[in-house]
Amino acid sequence: MAYFSNGTEGMYFDEQCHNCIHGMNDEVMCPIVYVQTTYNYDQLNKGNEQLRDAMTYLVDERGDCQMKKVMEEVGIKFDLSERDQIELF
Repeated sequence: MAYFSNGTEGMYFDEQCHNCIHGMNDEVMCPIVYVQTTYNYDQLNKGNEQLRDAMTYLVDERGDCQMKKVMEEVGIKFDLSERDQIELF
């Protein structure tokens, strides 16, 4: 998984969340964001190869969210500039 050592590096990942249906509700955290924020530093500890592998499955080394990628590949895209439209969904 991509390792974000500070907020500036994490901005790339955050930008993806702002353009995703899972980023719509500030009160509900996306499970992928939860894993990334909770275990970001733990993946660097020696002996955590399985954790690192699992996290890479969710967010690749470049920082691209794999769930967002899958959603876009099957044609699920949302125009979150009109957040009220999501109520229709």
